[in-house]
Amino acid sequence: MARRRRRRSKQPDILSELLFPVVAGIALVLVVQRQLTGSIDLSVFEAAAPMYKLIALVIGLLLLLLVAGAVFRLLEQKMSRDALVRKQRYINDWFSMSPRTFEHFIAGVYEKRGYQVKEVTSYSADHGIDVVLKKDGKQYAIQVKQYRNQAIREKDLREFYGSYVSQGFDGGTFVTTSFYTRPARKWAKGVGMLLVDGDQLVKMVNKANGV
Repeated sequence: MARRRRRRSKQPDILSELLFPVVAGIALVLVVQRQLTGSIDLSVFEAAAPMYKLIALVIGLLLLLLVAGAVFRLLEQKMSRDALVRKQRYINDWFSMSPRTFEHFIAGVYEKRGYQVKEVTSYSADHGIDVVLKKDGKQYAIQVKQYRNQAIREKDLREFYGSYVSQGFDGGTFVTTSFYTRPARKWAKGVGMLLVDGDQLVKMVNKANGV
């Protein structure tokens, strides 16, 4: 299998493209002066000193930008690594919980977001509704699916929608640790159902914990 070539950073090329004309120009002036006069008189550059100072300043600023860019990339990479480690830790914690404990955990996340947890329903009579929330005089239904790699389909959402609409809830949110199929997302958008997948759940937990 052919190896993918790494793309080289363009920053050194930009710097060399700026430096080369300056150095080449100075060398050309010195060579021409040598040929015409038989000696090199550096006083020819004194009149152009302000220009050289400006060029030096520009080059210095470019070097500063290159260093700042490198530092920014290192920080960005570290933050990305930290986020991945945190996400994996969350996932490990989530799947170490029982389904019932995980439902209470989700209820706690929403409580930190300003919702009142009215009920975490019992398995015997939940009708597809695991958590009941209240906010601003309205009631919301939450269904929780603790899946690792199983996609949530449109059929799953339809069943949940029918359940919370028939019971008079003002809205519903489907929360999963996995992901949704494209048709499921499209259907949910059409009926105004909120969806939370694994990545969004990580962000919600981070925000709730002030991370």
